[in-house]
Amino acid sequence: MNIPATGHAGLDEKREKILLALEKVRELHDAGLRGDPLAALANDALDYIEACLGYEETLLAGLRWSGLPAHRALHDLWREKARRLASGGMNRADDGEVFLEYAEKWWETHLLLDTGYARAIADAGLA
Repeated sequence: MNIPATGHAGLDEKREKILLALEKVRELHDAGLRGDPLAALANDALDYIEACLGYEETLLAGLRWSGLPAHRALHDLWREKARRLASGGMNRADDGEVFLEYAEKWWETHLLLDTGYARAIADAGLA
């Protein structure tokens, strides 16, 4: 996925690593990994993603960005559903696919369409 940069080096680096983590889960899922090993890998990726979301939220809170409460609520919904999908053990053939479709589509939407926070970063001169 080709994502536009925010111009903030730390945030852009973390966003790129999120995509790499999801690509790794996708690669191993497509190679046939299932069950607890796939769930563990997905949860490891989610741990990293949650740390990145926290970094983004802290950065935006420091900017006093007015869109943060709604943005954080979207993050919270994503966290809840992604954890629920990953906690199912991923034993059925489609469990991993359901998780990946949700995670990939959400990130694509978040990174490509939700640009309010990128504008806030640029407007603050951090980009």
